[in-house]
Amino acid sequence: MSRLRSRLRALSFSLALVAFFAIAAKLTEHGTIGFDMAVMSLVYSWDHPAMVGLMKRVTLLGETWFLAYVTVAVMGVLAVKKKYKDAYFLALTGIGAGLLNRLLKNVFERTRPDFHQFVDISGYSFPSGHAMGSIVVYGMLAYFVSISKVSQPVKRTFVGAVSVLILHI
Repeated sequence: MSRLRSRLRALSFSLALVAFFAIAAKLTEHGTIGFDMAVMSLVYSWDHPAMVGLMKRVTLLGETWFLAYVTVAVMGVLAVKKKYKDAYFLALTGIGAGLLNRLLKNVFERTRPDFHQFVDISGYSFPSGHAMGSIVVYGMLAYFVSISKVSQPVKRTFVGAVSVLILHI
């Protein structure tokens, strides 16, 4: 089982790394105006008070303070179950992702698009802290459920729901 865990971790990390660098290469190679315009057109097509409110609420699930709360709560559950290595690994990946995000923002220095924004936010836009933090924290939750003793339908449902949540954040 430990070997399977190691392989799943390595595979997850490798896929995330490939996806990140594919996006980074696309943004730096071809400029960002076309990408920004496509995303903004999509977002503006949903510009309705109810939708904006819903989007703001979903986005809160990717805020640093919320992800920290989820991380500490899951670490507590893992500690109670005496899964100290998993708790440590979760903490390490969360902290590592935060540090890596800050470093990469300073490397890419991608300014935020100068469009009407639904929220006030400053700092560089790439990589997204919400996206990176959500992928790490919720992805680790999905991983822990996927290696747990719960039934396969529960595992598939949970991993699917977490995937949808990450995509929406």
